[in-house]
Amino acid sequence: MPPTSPWFEDSGFELVEEPPNLCTCARAFSAWAEALCANVESSPSHWALNRAKLVLAERYFEWYAIVPKRHREAVRDHGHRCIFPVFREAWFRLRQLQLTVDPPVFEPPLPPPLPPPPAQIAGILLAEHDEEG
Repeated sequence: MPPTSPWFEDSGFELVEEPPNLCTCARAFSAWAEALCANVESSPSHWALNRAKLVLAERYFEWYAIVPKRHREAVRDHGHRCIFPVFREAWFRLRQLQLTVDPPVFEPPLPPPLPPPPAQIAGILLAEHDEEG
């Protein structure tokens, strides 16, 4: 039974989310991260997700090294949003997708291959040939 309190009534107001205020650096990084996530979402697998997370982290630190210093420390979600909030959002998006993929079936490792047999020399060795007579 739904609550009857006036606090739960629909007031007719709708919360409108404004697009994030991304700086120039974050816009470029966000476009790249969006393409990376969309690519993995089209055919998710553990291998593809692990690779995407590694590539995302590598690219984030490449951007971190070249953006101006005031952009490196901008970690807020409101106001000026720079590359870290974009990185965090993409990381959690990939992680959430990773949790939906079935884990790989556990199989014990295969035993190591047997060593090759020792080399054999074709023919008769003189020490083995014993002639009577």
